[in-house]
Amino acid sequence: MAELKFSPIKARRMRITKLDECGEPDATPGNLSVLVTGGFVKVGGSMEVEDGEEFIVKNAWGELCVNEKDASRIKRVNLEMEFCEVSPALMGLIAGATPILNGSSVTVGASIGEDVGTKFQLEVWTKIAGTDCDPGAPIPYTYWCWPVVTNGILGDFEMGNSAMNLMLSANTEGAPSSFDTGLFTADEFLESIAAGQFMAFQPAQAAPPSDTDGPIDFA
Repeated sequence: MAELKFSPIKARRMRITKLDECGEPDATPGNLSVLVTGGFVKVGGSMEVEDGEEFIVKNAWGELCVNEKDASRIKRVNLEMEFCEVSPALMGLIAGATPILNGSSVTVGASIGEDVGTKFQLEVWTKIAGTDCDPGAPIPYTYWCWPVVTNGILGDFEMGNSAMNLMLSANTEGAPSSFDTGLFTADEFLESIAAGQFMAFQPAQAAPPSDTDGPIDFA
């Protein structure tokens, strides 16, 4: 079977979409649950693995009489996101922060208490090395998606004689059966993503969206 190989480099855009407890987006007008930004430094992930149980029995001579090990299982993907822009609205979508609004209903700050973030979808577009934007050429991006992410928490921070970047951590849950090919038609996957999957990627079917001026409605 033929295989498309590509080399992702850099990251162009991130999109956050707030989800309900069932992993579904809120299409109610005025929900302001989608935010697109290029103001991040990196997104990192690590697999959290449950090691398979071992069954070891030795005979009276100390030799292995039984030596078996169950397969390990991936429990979730743990994510670390670093931002170079302080976006109170984004912290609300990811980390459960409560927005602070001015008299013009512009989000100017946020407060943080005991609550961690609820569920959201994370998407990132990375460039494919060796491609360009000539008309007729393939779209030069890889599309990455974590269908359901939760437990967003603001990480350690430091204020001093240096740039202040914000760190946010979170972890994945499995995609719901309704995920299918994705939430947004322009970025849909070529095939349905099975329920329970933690992440997926493929060459992008559309160019990355533009930055939004704060959260916008899911449509």
